[in-house]
Amino acid sequence: MRAPSRGAALRGLAAAAVVVALAAAAWASVQVYRAEHLIAGVTLENLEKAVRLVPHSSHAWARLGTLRETRGDGEGATAALERAIALHRYNAGAWIDLGLHWEMAGDPGRAEQHLLEAVRVDGTFQPRWALANHYARRQTPEKFWPAIRAAIACNRFDPFPAFELCWRVSEDPDEILERAIPGQQEVHRRYFQYLSNAGRTTAAGRVWQRLEGRLERRDLPGAFAYLDSLLASRQTDEAMRVWNGLVQQDLIPHGLLLPEQGRVLTNGQFRHQPSGRAFDWGIPKAPGISGDVEVVPGASQLRLRFDGTHPESTELLSQQVPVLARQSYRLGFSYLTSGLPAETGLSWAVYDAASASPLAAGETLRATLDQWRRSGLAFQSPSQTRLVKVLLRYRRAAGTTRAEGSLALRDVELSAAEEPTVPARRPRASRR
Repeated sequence: MRAPSRGAALRGLAAAAVVVALAAAAWASVQVYRAEHLIAGVTLENLEKAVRLVPHSSHAWARLGTLRETRGDGEGATAALERAIALHRYNAGAWIDLGLHWEMAGDPGRAEQHLLEAVRVDGTFQPRWALANHYARRQTPEKFWPAIRAAIACNRFDPFPAFELCWRVSEDPDEILERAIPGQQEVHRRYFQYLSNAGRTTAAGRVWQRLEGRLERRDLPGAFAYLDSLLASRQTDEAMRVWNGLVQQDLIPHGLLLPEQGRVLTNGQFRHQPSGRAFDWGIPKAPGISGDVEVVPGASQLRLRFDGTHPESTELLSQQVPVLARQSYRLGFSYLTSGLPAETGLSWAVYDAASASPLAAGETLRATLDQWRRSGLAFQSPSQTRLVKVLLRYRRAAGTTRAEGSLALRDVELSAAEEPTVPARRPRASRR
């Protein structure tokens, strides 16, 4: 048998070395896998095993330090977090946790030093957010405002908690806007949405002034929330200004509202499905009743359908309408019924939007026998009234049943009368 050549022997040694190296790598990967599995277990025992398995894992030491802190072991937490940082100086989470440790230990100077280092090694949102919160807790506004502004500027996710923190530090909307809110359009858009949702109407108005000249369709939900809050607080003139701005930028398919020119009603021809927002028609949801716009030859109409299970009394359609004070108006409309009893139980009414006091109530509509009928009612706005609610309602008439059928509406108009008009019938009390 021939002895192996020198080359073959070297190749054999090399192969053996590769096998050893692969075995070592495999063992290391197994250790890392076991360590990660232990870290995921989040128990003190598992984390201590993990750092023994992978003593050079900054992540494992940081998790161990955090858990020791929650267990009240401040000295052990400090040692573990400092070890995590020594292994990886760019572990911002460890810097943050160590900063929070020193803050809880009553050493704000050292806490600030570590939080600033977290920002230095990682300038993203989380370290800046931790630093801003530290300044908020320490009540140091001269440092808080620059920190929170920088945090908001780099936040790509949900800035609402940062906005909320600003309002906890200060309730001055001008101070927050000038010192905390960066100048980016997208940040203004998100801040405006936050203020509208929170019902901070006055503050939202200041942000709206920065937004309104550069609006996009995605701004409409925030704009409608703002409009609804303006109407709820009876800021009718500002609501009309905002609405007209949306119209002029072709963001909503409706007309301008100009009470001085008699243009006060929206979507009276029902060319668009009622949205229930701001000055548009709203169809309150009631069981057994549905409403949809139908396009018919030469016109469009709103059809309300009743399936016989509807309530005995409910609102069907309503709109908030800006009016002039001490002005006489007439509401006109065309309607067609199908399948409803002669006493339909349908009627129109007008209320003062601020006080909910009734201004006029129309007679109960009679069934039309498949022919369109024109009807209406008149009212006069009181001296302090700038906004009224026009309402179509249903109340089952005595001696009738809740029949299946429908009501179609078109050509709803609200026009100013030349001479003061006394309503034909004024309700005694609100029956909404």
